[in-house]
Amino acid sequence: MVTKFISLLLSILENLIGESSLALYSQQFLWKHEENGGKWTSCSVTCGEGITESLLHCYDALNELRVENSKCRDQHKPLLQKKCFKPPCKVRKYKGYWFETDWGDCSSKCGRGVQSRLVACINLAGTEILTDKNCPLPKPKEHKECSKKKCNVQAKWTSGPWTKCSAPCDGKRTRKIYCKNKNGKLMNYDYCVASGKKEPAAVEMCGMPCHRWVAGDWGRCKFNKRKKTCSQAKQSRCVLCIDTITFRKSKKCSDKTKPLSTKSCAKVACRNIITTTIATKI
Repeated sequence: MVTKFISLLLSILENLIGESSLALYSQQFLWKHEENGGKWTSCSVTCGEGITESLLHCYDALNELRVENSKCRDQHKPLLQKKCFKPPCKVRKYKGYWFETDWGDCSSKCGRGVQSRLVACINLAGTEILTDKNCPLPKPKEHKECSKKKCNVQAKWTSGPWTKCSAPCDGKRTRKIYCKNKNGKLMNYDYCVASGKKEPAAVEMCGMPCHRWVAGDWGRCKFNKRKKTCSQAKQSRCVLCIDTITFRKSKKCSDKTKPLSTKSCAKVACRNIITTTIATKI
């Protein structure tokens, strides 16, 4: 009986010690704003009176050290704010107000679509449409995305033939893109968009480039005889930008695509030439 009582007492003591340790741990790490050099968020307004919030950090209260914010995750993070002031706002009197109609139906029967509405700047009497500058900015949105139920119809992108190239060089050609079901029936684009497949390109460049770099053959491998070393052996070639229509020299090629005009090379007879040169001078 006495043994059971002692065991129970020890269990209660362990629980109390564990709880007190947890309490001490939770009180050890606290959110704090640095007194000197503490940072604040940007002012909530660009003119007039606004609010700025303190960027709090987690601190070890026992050792007076800044620690990782994750150690304060169990602590309530206080909201510390103060007023901030920007230059006075310029008051402007507008001649009109924004008139907005209700949003129209979604353009798609399934998947993603677009909803539209009319937004216009109207004079205060409501009798005349004004230019947008006569109403306060920003202008309300005229379009927004909308979504319907998932498209169950299987459809895929198909394309028509390419048109003739618009020019002999740097030209463009186009083609029509369609969305069709498995039976070849034309479908709304949304069905193909919902399939996740990328829409084929409707426009592409064609014809040869109007201006391009032309490189000649590499010349002989040469080295610096005066320094008697082959480490600087080089090859060079002529690189020109030409107009592919007139075949005349041009300055319209991009430097980013210019081929190399010189490169390092290894001369096989280099060692023998150096030895002969030295022997001759001796």
